[in-house]
Amino acid sequence: LLKNVFSGMVSPLKINGYPGEKWTLTLLLLLGLAEKLFGSLVVFSITGLAAPLLSLGFLLLTPDMYHYRGASALGSLWATLCAWSLWCNFSRFRPLLLFLLLLAVVQSLAVAFAWWSPLSSLPEGVYSAWQAHVMGMILGVATMRYVKN
Repeated sequence: LLKNVFSGMVSPLKINGYPGEKWTLTLLLLLGLAEKLFGSLVVFSITGLAAPLLSLGFLLLTPDMYHYRGASALGSLWATLCAWSLWCNFSRFRPLLLFLLLLAVVQSLAVAFAWWSPLSSLPEGVYSAWQAHVMGMILGVATMRYVKN
């Protein structure tokens, strides 16, 4: 079971023909930025430790979820860490980071609670796992003290 959950977290979203390339590309771009900010060893170590922890979080928080085929939890973790590092080291990016945070929150809430369907690119019958975003952000915040900023 854990093997299936873990492989689903690191593979692109492929449900009902939805390829998910843009989300895979987003995660790869975040990992590239994280590698520049923190180094390869940190990115490898945190990703390797976070994936099983996030899988266990899914099992505990959403026991009725049978399939999770995204990488949004890892994306949220790395977005949190990268934004924090940029915020600390490059004050000129702060307005842009606040704007992106606002957009991410609005889009996540709209998709999670089905307020406005044009904001979602998920096919019929596939829903956002908002728990993944929250767990990723919490793990990102918890990890901040262990990485250089």
